[in-house]
Amino acid sequence: MDKFGEGKESLQLRYFDKEENKFNNIDKDISDNLINLIDSLNEKNRIVYRGFSKKFVNYDFWKWIFTVGEKGSHFRGEVLGVGSEDKLNYFSNHSVTAEDNYKNLLNNMKNDIFPKYKYKNLINGIDTLEERIEKFRIDNKRDYTEMYYILLSWLHNIGHINECPEYKKDSPFISTSTSLDIALSFNDKDSCPKYAFVVILSDSNISDYFYTKRLNELLKGFNIKWHKDKNKEVMFKDAIFPHLIIGILEKKSDETNFIINPGLRTLLKSKIPNSFKENFLIKSGIPINQKDFDDGLNALKYNSYVEQMATERIICKDSKNFPVGTIKKSS
Repeated sequence: MDKFGEGKESLQLRYFDKEENKFNNIDKDISDNLINLIDSLNEKNRIVYRGFSKKFVNYDFWKWIFTVGEKGSHFRGEVLGVGSEDKLNYFSNHSVTAEDNYKNLLNNMKNDIFPKYKYKNLINGIDTLEERIEKFRIDNKRDYTEMYYILLSWLHNIGHINECPEYKKDSPFISTSTSLDIALSFNDKDSCPKYAFVVILSDSNISDYFYTKRLNELLKGFNIKWHKDKNKEVMFKDAIFPHLIIGILEKKSDETNFIINPGLRTLLKSKIPNSFKENFLIKSGIPINQKDFDDGLNALKYNSYVEQMATERIICKDSKNFPVGTIKKSS
């Protein structure tokens, strides 16, 4: 089952009832609309998947995940023991310019990270890396912020966290895959059941993502032949907002359940024509009621969050916040 909807005959479509703390089956008219919708989105290459560990799944998870959304482990920071007192999310110094952050990171990659990298043979001429990347930036008229995020995405793609732990732990990116089978393979080994988010690639600014295959194309411009995109990866920056989560697949040994986002269930129950619903989802995502967002944030043990405004995005932690740019324009 490489895409959601394949093997429909064994798929159980359900929703979680917060009040009764149980799963109920979806009405047939809604389930038919849902399958048709996802089939259409799949045909348009608008669906990706993110596998996750069953250790996060409990009552609070089901109660709040469709209100809060999915964020990387660094948003739990102190809870998981990987936080840094002077870092909110990214490892840049927010008191200096984008140019300084870009140049400092590039220098660190050249002199510290890549010389120790297991597959450094992929990087031709590490000693001239700074000059080649800076030439690319100038020739292609890329600004410093954009180049900084490209470097961040490269580090996220470097492989196992042990390859550069101080950066991987603080990465702003969340990996997804266009393949459901690949996404499920990133669960705990021999885990049962297995879980995966089913996510829509929306045109909205809440959907900030970057294809690894595009990263590889950019790296060719640096004269670097990088790893093949075997995981069919799409990297989301900062968060997968609940407005983008169609639902969650739960794959057991004898059955597969799909738990629909309650906001999408409400939309599908409406009398609006299906074609309009699909266009709305692609343009704006799923309408979500977030009035109890803070309660959900605490319940899921996040100590920071992302706020998307009309023209900017902000990372918030405690009483601090800072604006961040987009990776999507780099594509």
